[in-house]
Amino acid sequence: MLIELKRAENEKDFKLLAKLARSIWREHYDGIVDMAQIEYMLETKQSPEAIANQIEEGYHYSVVLVDTEPAGYLSYRFEENKDVFLNKFYVAAPYRGRGVGQYMLKIVENETAKGGCKKIWLVVNKNNTDTIAAYEKMGFLNKGPLKTDIGNGYIMDDYHLVKVITFASRISLIDA
Repeated sequence: MLIELKRAENEKDFKLLAKLARSIWREHYDGIVDMAQIEYMLETKQSPEAIANQIEEGYHYSVVLVDTEPAGYLSYRFEENKDVFLNKFYVAAPYRGRGVGQYMLKIVENETAKGGCKKIWLVVNKNNTDTIAAYEKMGFLNKGPLKTDIGNGYIMDDYHLVKVITFASRISLIDA
């Protein structure tokens, strides 16, 4: 199994990301978040235009390919305080449990280390217990609840998870 990341750079890539988001979010959030809220978030946060705008704001988006087939995507941004915000981290259902997420996280950890950053943080819906457990298995610590107003009357009720990149791990990641 060959896993690789392709950086999103143009409208064709943004359309592929939006298509992946539609598929993955519907399968992933069904039963966790109301479908109307999912549709709202897809339109406002994961349309090709929204993705292009986020890239202009400093987000790095990549499509994850497994044996040349789109299998997921990720997005992150370096912050001024030397943290990395892992904004999007999704693997399509057929590829979960096959090391794809671990590969994706290693890429983000390498970029974090190369940038001299101290930690990676993200938010996960409180009801998304399988994903929370997976992040904790990958070394993230749950720092507690975080509520965010995303507009249109919707509130995201999440947990704030953090993974500290130690000096020793930065050295081993940079050398890898």
